[in-house]
Amino acid sequence: MKMRKLSPLYKALKSENQPPELKPIKSTIKLTTHQKQIILLILDGWSDQKISQLLFVAQRTVESHVRNIFKILEIRNRIELIVYIRANPNLISNDKSKENEVNAEICILKEQRLKAAWALSALNNEINDQLINHKLETILRMLQPELNTLEVFWGGHYNEGAIAHSEL
Repeated sequence: MKMRKLSPLYKALKSENQPPELKPIKSTIKLTTHQKQIILLILDGWSDQKISQLLFVAQRTVESHVRNIFKILEIRNRIELIVYIRANPNLISNDKSKENEVNAEICILKEQRLKAAWALSALNNEINDQLINHKLETILRMLQPELNTLEVFWGGHYNEGAIAHSEL
């Protein structure tokens, strides 16, 4: 059986007396805006799928960003990411204004998504109404000769009772 190498965080959590060994932040670490947004969403507990829906990107794109973040920070999982960012908050935000800016962008994206969904729903309803009206008009045009024939046959007194009587 192959032994799996344990991460420093896991080892530290298993040992009750010692705090986790955290790698000091490198001054050369640069994260993109998308990576910072994704880190903030991960810190809030969002899944890759929910992040992809919010940012209007494919889930694989988010997964790729997460893998790249892990690689850049030399960590293995989301728990280590959370601990790392909590220990080095300046990595994703030099001040609160950056974090507020990212959160504002996320709110704008959510609002745009809701507006787009509302517009799509309204458009869908309008298209459905137009299709129904078009189908009804087509059926009426197709039945018009028969309706005219029935009206002449029954002497201009076309009604449902007359049709029921004629079927007998």
